[in-house]
Amino acid sequence: SPELALSDPRAMRAAVLLLLVVGFAMAGPDWSRRLMSGFTPHLSFGTPAPVSLDAWIAPPAYTGQATVFLHSGDITRSAHKADSKPLRVPVGSKLVARIGGGGDKPEVLADGTAQNFRKVGEHTEELDYALDKSQSIEIRRNGRIIGSWPVEIIPDRPPAAAFMNKPEATTGYALHIQFGAADDYGVESVKLALTKPGNDKDVLRIDMPVARGKPSVSGDHYQDLTDNPWAGQEVVGRIEARDALNQVGVSEPVTFTLPEREFTNPVAKKVIALRKHLKDNPKDRATVMAGLAQLADKPKDFDNDMTTALALGDAYWRLEYDKSDKAIDKVAEEMWKTAVHLENDEVTQARNDLRSLTEQLQKALAEGASQQELNRLMNQLQAALDRYLQSMQKAGQKNGQPSTQAQQNAKDQRAITADQLKKMLDQARQMSQTGARQAASQLLSQLQSILENLTNQARAGQNSGSQAMQQAIANLDALARKQQSLMDQTFRQNNGGDRQGAQEGNQNTPGNGRKGEKGQGGQGENGQEEGSQGKGSSMAGLAGRQGDLRQELEGIMQGLGGKGVPMPDKLSRAGSDMGDAQSALGRSDGFSALNSQGEALQNLRTGISELVESINKMMGANRNGSQQGSNQGINGGFSTENIKLPADADVQKSREILDELRKRAGEWQRPREEL
Repeated sequence: SPELALSDPRAMRAAVLLLLVVGFAMAGPDWSRRLMSGFTPHLSFGTPAPVSLDAWIAPPAYTGQATVFLHSGDITRSAHKADSKPLRVPVGSKLVARIGGGGDKPEVLADGTAQNFRKVGEHTEELDYALDKSQSIEIRRNGRIIGSWPVEIIPDRPPAAAFMNKPEATTGYALHIQFGAADDYGVESVKLALTKPGNDKDVLRIDMPVARGKPSVSGDHYQDLTDNPWAGQEVVGRIEARDALNQVGVSEPVTFTLPEREFTNPVAKKVIALRKHLKDNPKDRATVMAGLAQLADKPKDFDNDMTTALALGDAYWRLEYDKSDKAIDKVAEEMWKTAVHLENDEVTQARNDLRSLTEQLQKALAEGASQQELNRLMNQLQAALDRYLQSMQKAGQKNGQPSTQAQQNAKDQRAITADQLKKMLDQARQMSQTGARQAASQLLSQLQSILENLTNQARAGQNSGSQAMQQAIANLDALARKQQSLMDQTFRQNNGGDRQGAQEGNQNTPGNGRKGEKGQGGQGENGQEEGSQGKGSSMAGLAGRQGDLRQELEGIMQGLGGKGVPMPDKLSRAGSDMGDAQSALGRSDGFSALNSQGEALQNLRTGISELVESINKMMGANRNGSQQGSNQGINGGFSTENIKLPADADVQKSREILDELRKRAGEWQRPREEL
């Protein structure tokens, strides 16, 4: 209108145009829908029902991450909400939205693409959308943006695995594996994969006990592979860790030799030799059958044991009539059991039971088993420990431990008693009951390491070097008894000779006293000389025997010295004292001989004790031979310095805290967040 300027001297019409332009700009690409909604009548009567929307992002359960909530509640009058900071969620997460109520339904857009809802109730619809890549999530209703969230997908990397130390054999023929593995969210399983050098197709996999779902795991595992055909051969080992997506991480290869069990029974040795030949040459059944027949024809060699006879016969006839490849494995397994039966090794069976229960208990602690289950396993482990210690004690007696044993040195912590082992198990039980399960698991690992090393003592008698040292100590014990016997004979000969000479002198003495004195000076003297001559001839024989004992001592010392055993000074002094006694006996000086023999005996006994202690230190532990039964010292070649147990005050404090938590958990009136 030409007269509009007169009616609007302040140009307010420009503000209207400006607001219109700003409105289009704010509406953006949604301007048409907004404009049309202003001219579209809503033919509804009364107040429309509110619309509720719940939307969240659910990470995969294996990640252990919390749900990310995007929106919850009424959106009828919701304002625009936008987040500039991206939400970082694991791959495999799901966008879940649920709407309810009347009115216009909202829509969810992923990178601008609307996602479809499905009806799950009379007034409820739901959306389930997998987020496989980074994208932008928007929720709109009636052209208005309820919320906008940029989402960044975090990829799941394969786990990492490694050997903590090179696998090595224990003295009980077990393979000690120290491993570690880590993953973004959690390690599901860990295995040891063994292959022969140059052959990656034939793989032997062994499960490592780990707690599932932890981002980082490590452990010590003892595996008995002596019954495996690869025992005694070189293998290549790798640690394989697997996550929830079945991604596998493999460690660097390590080459080592699998431990092989040593059999001492002659028949068991022959059975194992035939077993090896059968596994290496499965087509040569004739040689194995001939060997089994030869063993079965000599039942006296295995004490007419019916179990052994039946096992040998069964293996023979199975090879004769069963031509399948499975027969080879069956016969090999049966031959192994026969050899173990012949060996009659209670220690190995008890140790295997103890090892299995220890690993079950550690796994139960890591996976949060109930206290009732932990107590059950603890009781079984206690009984297995008692059986193991009893078998160890029997094995030590069977192997002929020396009668003279050194006392445990208070400063040397490499010896431990059965009571100390049981105390460690009791402390692990108490810590599990007070909630300190990780500390209990660590203590059980220390206990298992000690128990594996205890086989040193049980096997010490089976080692040829150890048997030679024990025999030398036994010979020294016998030598000390011979020296004591020779000293007693010297004492009797010396006193008996004096009385005999005195009696002969008195018989040649005339009746009056003065003449008697003369007789003592004359004929009595002759009598003493005669007695001395008789005594001298006997003491010459004792001198020869004393020389033999001295040579025997020198031979024992030379034999031990050749094995690198340091000789105590007391034994050398005992040899010198024996030489002095021999010289005194040679000149019929009984009193001097007795003094030298007494010093030789004392130095010999002290030297034997010092030698036993020295040998024990060389073998890695001190024997505690003074305690019997449950307190008998067990030699293991380990140190208990690194076993750090919680103080009693800490255990008591944790028990009080746990009791308070249980009390409050039962008070239902407390706020839910606190409960």
